[in-house]
Amino acid sequence: PPPLLVHRALTGWFSRAVARGLLAPGDAASRGLTVLGALQSRAFLSHLAGERYALPPESAHLRAVVDGLLDGALP
Repeated sequence: PPPLLVHRALTGWFSRAVARGLLAPGDAASRGLTVLGALQSRAFLSHLAGERYALPPESAHLRAVVDGLLDGALP
């Protein structure tokens, strides 16, 4: 299924980033799942709550996800 393919791709990306010294060591699969979950949660909440739930703009959400994930992950 597509989400599993995305998770595998993200896991590989995080593994390569650690190997190249771009990120501190950590569990690549967990990092990949964190990104996937953070991105899917936006659509999930929007689907459940519809217009009643005020979501930040997509760009702000993406920036918050990236900043939150990289906080403490940079070497």
